[in-house]
Amino acid sequence: MFSRKITGIMIILLLAAGIAITTTRCYDDKNEARVTIHLERNDLAAMGIQPQPEKHFIDRVLEFFSTPAEAASTWDGGHYDLTLSIICSSFETITVIIPAGTNQYSLILPTANNVTFTITSYYDTGGFKNWGGHKTLNLGPGDQDITINMIPMVYISNAFGGTSDISLEWYSTSASGNTQSYNIYRSTSSNGTYLFIKNVLPTSSPESTIDIPSPGTYYYRITVVTTNGEEGVPCDYRSATRS
Repeated sequence: MFSRKITGIMIILLLAAGIAITTTRCYDDKNEARVTIHLERNDLAAMGIQPQPEKHFIDRVLEFFSTPAEAASTWDGGHYDLTLSIICSSFETITVIIPAGTNQYSLILPTANNVTFTITSYYDTGGFKNWGGHKTLNLGPGDQDITINMIPMVYISNAFGGTSDISLEWYSTSASGNTQSYNIYRSTSSNGTYLFIKNVLPTSSPESTIDIPSPGTYYYRITVVTTNGEEGVPCDYRSATRS
């Protein structure tokens, strides 16, 4: 009788092990990719905050009944939820909100080429973006891991139009010792193609004056270039008119 119980227990354990193996094996659907995004949280490192690993189910249940609070008082101190945007011509744009301290996130997407992942965080509820990262790649079937670095972002505070030029002033996170320079881009429409105009070295009060040959309204976006040559996410546009 005892040996039968042992045999039964062993069968149950073997079945459980088999289920565990099949549920943790590589995702191999022919038309979908399971993407795991690993975030290099330079934004949290700048604030001395330890990133959170991907939560287990029980942790998510317990978190549901808790009331965590986040606070920020400076441009560098913003510690808010992240926004993930996934853009591809093969499917509609996907937008996902990721908890503030997360450093890994997984989701299932259709297989496609030229899929762009953009992640940004915000300084405050006004929507000023202060850190971001992006990557474009082709998604094939099965598991795929990608790493996205969170790089400081810019907020254009002022844009002044004159009779022959336009002057820009902007903020960027002061906790950005790895900032090598800024790239300025311009377009003739807010949602048009932005062309590179000039590269500007960091200063205590970043600003730049740009000569404009023809009168009109122009739109500008700025990116951070790091010391290792990686370019960050373009900031939201700001316009000015050359009279």
